[in-house]
Formats: sequence, structure tokens, C-alpha cells
Amino acid sequence: MVWSLSLQEITSTDISDGSSLGNGEVKRLLLNDPDVLGSRLAELDRASQEMKKQMAELKKNMTNTMAQVQTQLS
Repeated sequence: MVWSLSLQEITSTDISDGSSLGNGEVKRLLLNDPDVLGSRLAELDRASQEMKKQMAELKKNMTNTMAQVQTQLS
């Protein structure tokens, strides 16, 4: 049986586990850690929901703008 571990260096000051880094500090995360995976999945879900909300708003604005243009052209 072969085990492999995946490590990722984080240099951003914004880390999903609530901690932060100082200048030049590097934090290594074990990517197959269930807590890290859960946190990353929750962040992806939040971002996906926000993007869907923004897309729906853009579609609504575009539809309203097209209706206004058609009204002005007729």
C-alpha cells in the first residue's frame, strides 16, 4: 500500500481557517486533511452561490435594458 500526502504552501494573508500570516511567513497545509477540504468546499460553495446571484442580477438588468431600447426604437 502506498500513501501520498499533498502539501501546499500558502503565502496569502487570508487563510480559510481564520488564522493569518505575517510578512514573509509561509504556512503549509495538508490538502487531504478533512477540515481543510471541508473549509475549501464551503468557500467554493459560497463563491458559487454569490456568482449565481450576480449572474441572475446581470441577466435581469440586461433584459430590462433591452426592453427599454426596443421601446425607444419603436
